[in-house]
Order: sequence, then C-alpha cells, then structure tokens
Amino acid sequence: MSSPSGRGHLADFAKVSATGAINTVVGYGVIFGLMGLGTGPFVSNCLGYAVGWVLAYTLYNRWAFRERRPARGATGRYVVGVMVAFAVNLAILRAALHTGLWPWVSQLVAGIGYMVTMYVVSSFWIFRDDTRQRVETL
Repeated sequence: MSSPSGRGHLADFAKVSATGAINTVVGYGVIFGLMGLGTGPFVSNCLGYAVGWVLAYTLYNRWAFRERRPARGATGRYVVGVMVAFAVNLAILRAALHTGLWPWVSQLVAGIGYMVTMYVVSSFWIFRDDTRQRVETL
C-alpha cells in the first residue's frame, strides 16, 4: 500500500520500472537476435513479446505488485491488457516501417508505445488492489 508521503508510489514505480527494464532487455534480445538471424520484423516482434509476456507477468505478479492483494481476475485482465498494448505496438511498428524507418529503430519506437500502454493498464486496472477498491466504494 502507498504511504501518505507518496513513498509507496515511488517504490511501486521503481519496481515497475525495473520489471520493465528486465523485460525490455530479454524481449529485445529475442527480437534483435531473431532479426540478426534473418527473421522478419513482425515475426521477431511477435516471438520476442511472447517471451516477454510470460516474464513480465511473473515479475509483476510476484515482485512489482506483490504487496498488493491481487485483484480477482488479474490473469484475465493481463491477457486483455497485453492484447491492447500489443495492438498499439503493432500499429506503431507498421506505421514506422511504412515510413521507411529502419526496422531496428522501428522496433524501439513501437516498444515505447507498448511500454506506456502496459504501464497505465497494469497500474490502474490489471494489478489494482482489491482491498483499496472495496474501501473506496464504502
């Protein structure tokens, strides 16, 4: 839970940021490794994100948001959130490639859209604290 001073929010943000950094390194490692082997940008993107989804969910659930009681249905919401963020990612990737941006840079630009979307969805919907939600509605 967050303290009145906001330190709880800073700790949450730091853990979410670290989770994102770890996930980014692993995901882009897969994406760029596959692209280096000659796999196309969209296939590389899909496989890199598939690996990242499993890793990120594990880290978010067991570390970043561990102090919160998981909301009922968090796994289902995670799948929906991932699909929304991935749709944003693919739309940006397609647009970036269409403009002629180098595929390697296009992957980075698309990843920013994914990260922002996933942070917002995770913080306010997927891993919300059921206890806090119940108290606020009383």
